[in-house]
Amino acid sequence: MNALPNEELYQQILTWREIIAEKEKVMPNMIFSAKTAATIAEKLPATLKALAAIKGVGPQKATQFGNDIIELIRAYEQGLLGTGLEQVSLF
Repeated sequence: MNALPNEELYQQILTWREIIAEKEKVMPNMIFSAKTAATIAEKLPATLKALAAIKGVGPQKATQFGNDIIELIRAYEQGLLGTGLEQVSLF
């Protein structure tokens, strides 16, 4: 099996999806499919417009859930940046 790009972010999105689905009393796939979550993790959209353009998201879900997803992506990217900076500072 091929590794997914940004696997850690993908898992974070799935965890977030489970929490939201429970709050909304819907199945997790009603929020985003696993395939859509993988695409989000791969493309790392930085705006609601970019998020809405991903198949399986669209304008309504981008408006409803977009801020949470963008926040997850930013935190993930900052974590990667922080890791990179720590490695550089060791040399």
